[in-house]
Amino acid sequence: DIEKFTSIAKSNPAKAIKLQEETGFATAIIFGVIVFAGKVVTALPYQERLDIIHGLFSKLDFRTYYVSPVEVIAGSFKKAMSLVKEKKWEGLVLYDKTKPTAFGLDGKTGNPIRPDGCWKRKLMKEDDFIVRTWQKGTGRNKNRVGKLFLLQIDQRTGKEVPCGEVGNLKDDMREYLAKEARYPLVIQASFELRFSSGPLRNAQYMRVPDDKRPEECLLPVETKRKEEEE
Repeated sequence: DIEKFTSIAKSNPAKAIKLQEETGFATAIIFGVIVFAGKVVTALPYQERLDIIHGLFSKLDFRTYYVSPVEVIAGSFKKAMSLVKEKKWEGLVLYDKTKPTAFGLDGKTGNPIRPDGCWKRKLMKEDDFIVRTWQKGTGRNKNRVGKLFLLQIDQRTGKEVPCGEVGNLKDDMREYLAKEARYPLVIQASFELRFSSGPLRNAQYMRVPDDKRPEECLLPVETKRKEEEE
């Protein structure tokens, strides 16, 4: 639960412990190893690095700890994705067991080294959103549509609630969306998850449906409004 973890991570030690006593203790899962026995081991194939991790934990009763090795799922990719849905995991990380990895110490977190043979696959959700306004982009999109601002209607109050933004638009769609006469309009977007207050994580534009009206774009009932949290 990314919201619970974020609250814990941003708290001082005393508050972090109290939060975990109330909601459950955070756990860490080890996916890879960079240094072992004083040596950098990133040049080793992933399978060998995974064996190092499991070798370490085989000597411990890790059930008494809040740290454990990554679970390897046997079977087909289809079966693995069905487990993601059933167990409500965030997604899968897929590795080529023959590939090495890489890391950087230059502090450039905005453009990190991408390991070879490593992919992520997440279950994406979809919904319809109202768009009333947009913002110009930057760079090559300086004078064109850069991003759209998403809204949905709170069924309890009838008010429109901000749900974040999308900006992954193709050139022809940027031209289409630049015409003010089209607004308000409805777009369909996919996303990884919805924070409890409404905004989406990693929202991606999908299409403009022709069978949906703005008044039909409703916020899920369980979503908290900002004023409720305050």
